[in-house]
Amino acid sequence: MRVRTVFKRWPIVFLFGAALLLSGCFKVNARIEVRSDGSGQWLIGWAMSRDLRRWSSSSEGGQLNTAELLKRFQGEGISLTAQDLKVREWTEGEFVWQEVILPFRNPEELNVLAMRSELFESFELKRQPGVVRDRFELRAVLKSIEKITQPAASQRSTSMLTLDPSLWFEMQVQVTMPGEVIQTNGSFLKEQPNAVIWRPLAKQDMALEMISESSNPTGILLLILFVGIVAGGGVAAYRVLGKPWLAKRAATRAPDSTSTGEAQDEA
Repeated sequence: MRVRTVFKRWPIVFLFGAALLLSGCFKVNARIEVRSDGSGQWLIGWAMSRDLRRWSSSSEGGQLNTAELLKRFQGEGISLTAQDLKVREWTEGEFVWQEVILPFRNPEELNVLAMRSELFESFELKRQPGVVRDRFELRAVLKSIEKITQPAASQRSTSMLTLDPSLWFEMQVQVTMPGEVIQTNGSFLKEQPNAVIWRPLAKQDMALEMISESSNPTGILLLILFVGIVAGGGVAAYRVLGKPWLAKRAATRAPDSTSTGEAQDEA
């Protein structure tokens, strides 16, 4: 979700300029979890320090606006309802977190959601089904911190334009793929080997690349069924054609052996 959308709920924060901003911090955590069938969920969380939270509470921005979220993400290719959105809030140390969970049914829906979040210059996840293993390929371009934050800053306070956003803004993108990650330019999570994270650069866009392979239970089952059918067909063909042919061949050989035995007796 674009920071501008989140910041709309706390406009008073930007009136205090750099001094207030440096006393706290704003964090964004975007987690994409992809299942083996291509569906999954996108968890977008953001946190404010307690100091900033106290100021924001006076701006009537403490609650998430689900209607605004639906308006942003709905559209062609997306069929979200209020019941589909899951929202939660919790406190972690000095930060108050809010998070919304957006489900997606396939990679195509995720691609649309990602572009509508306006965090990416480009985003494409592909699933290539195989007989035994499926391949997932993610190629995206994550916007710089400057691009993500400057539209919100320019709309709220000119004093923010001269302030380095990396001093007060932190962001992390985490993608979890099914199976084994065989190629990426991100950093692996120690506790989750199929999860990779990236952190945007201050002034430059960042290319994201991730490829994983996972077993295809449906393909494996179909392969087993195919082998079973072929083997069963071979056995059936042997019983129908092979046995009569062998019996006929044995019958044609039997008189020769009998006549040979009679010739030896006469001698």
